[in-house]
Amino acid sequence: MKIIAFSNTKGGTGKSTCSISIAGSLAKRGNRVLLVDADPATRTSTTWFGLDDPGPDILQAFVEQNSLAPFVQSPEGVENLDVLPSTLYFEQAEGLLSTRSLAATQELSVALQEFSDYDFVLLDTPPQPSSFFFKSALVAADRIVVVVDATLVGVTATLTALEIIERHSKIAQKPDLFAGLILNRHDQRLSVSNQVHEYLTVQDLNVPIWIVSESTGIQQAQAERTPISHQSGLSNTAKRVVRQFRSITKEIEAA
Repeated sequence: MKIIAFSNTKGGTGKSTCSISIAGSLAKRGNRVLLVDADPATRTSTTWFGLDDPGPDILQAFVEQNSLAPFVQSPEGVENLDVLPSTLYFEQAEGLLSTRSLAATQELSVALQEFSDYDFVLLDTPPQPSSFFFKSALVAADRIVVVVDATLVGVTATLTALEIIERHSKIAQKPDLFAGLILNRHDQRLSVSNQVHEYLTVQDLNVPIWIVSESTGIQQAQAERTPISHQSGLSNTAKRVVRQFRSITKEIEAA
């Protein structure tokens, strides 16, 4: 089981879109994939697939260290992909766990061990670095993929995220924690997109910088409650995005 977190310190970069798309691509390649919606505020991965909100019961199970497997749901028409949905009740988790001798941020790592029969567990994380599930994902993840939107504001947030990841990787002695960076919604016709790409390229990040193009195919996939990898009748631009996610997927598999 490889645990991959998708992260940034800015909302709206497309973390959920990328985690869903790569989860779909991994599943289509025959991997058993569990997508964990660890962003209780937006719950994008849960709503994308039209899944049921598990309510307070999943919080109780998490806090009491009971099995979370009963809450796993399988999106319709997407073989090999399961989703552990989120709920607003999860925002109470840190307070409820604060009295434990075990560090609260280690609880997610413990909870995920029952899913070791999956090939990949993908964590869709919140953008707030002070939030419980952001910190917990850093602890639980084997690798972290940072998703940045092709804006100047996005670059600033990304540099902050990279500093946090670098500090944690040293503390946790995980030198290979940072797996790569996805430059999302890139539009080569726009100078700002190209400027952001050029800026990131010269930062000596020592990891791949993957480009995912702007495409309305993502909105179409969300409307049909499926990853873009499982869409049919796509435009040429959307097909390019599918190929881009497939290429990223292959590198994640090989890492």
